[in-house]
Amino acid sequence: MTTLDPFPSAIDFNHLFTAITNIKPGKHHSIIISFSRNLELSGLRPNMHSLGILTNCYCNLGRVDFAFSLLGKRLKCGYEPDIVIFTTLINGLSDGNYVDQAVKLLDKIVNLGFQPNIVTYGTIVKGLCRSGNNVGAINLLRKMQSDGICKPDVVIYTMIIDSLCKENLLIQAVKLLDEMQNEGMSPNAVTYSAVIRGCCDWGSGNDLDNYRS
Repeated sequence: MTTLDPFPSAIDFNHLFTAITNIKPGKHHSIIISFSRNLELSGLRPNMHSLGILTNCYCNLGRVDFAFSLLGKRLKCGYEPDIVIFTTLINGLSDGNYVDQAVKLLDKIVNLGFQPNIVTYGTIVKGLCRSGNNVGAINLLRKMQSDGICKPDVVIYTMIIDSLCKENLLIQAVKLLDEMQNEGMSPNAVTYSAVIRGCCDWGSGNDLDNYRS
């Protein structure tokens, strides 16, 4: 495509990148990065969507450092950052076991006036739970509730409940289960499966009966 006349636009290549993603799921990141480098050598200036795709590719490859460098490039190109790009970076940090840095980035972007969405919060909750930081996950849940702008949903609650169950913290898990129901949310099959699996793994049925009574 780089030898075509007229030369394809950045939008055309974005469509190509999307097609590569669909054809080679999980294996496309390096291909897209390599292709993008060749395009820049050919004089094609990346647009905002192109930089977003590349940021996601680097994060999925565990190269969050390169992803952050693209944030600087984005600014040089005149594109303002948005919550989507910050969420991608937060996800890259969380998946790379840098969840503490992800939390700091969240605080920083909030101070800059950006409003995190449910995906942003869910990404950090997932990272906190995966690292065994249930206290941090619950604290973030409480922050979402107190801020009142982005309320926690069933997915957020379920991730924390599942993490608590895996740590044999069944009482706390069931308390959260009751809480989400009191908030008007209906637990799904994943929520109930987490609690049932926790009871089976740890044999804590009697403790739950005592709590219920």
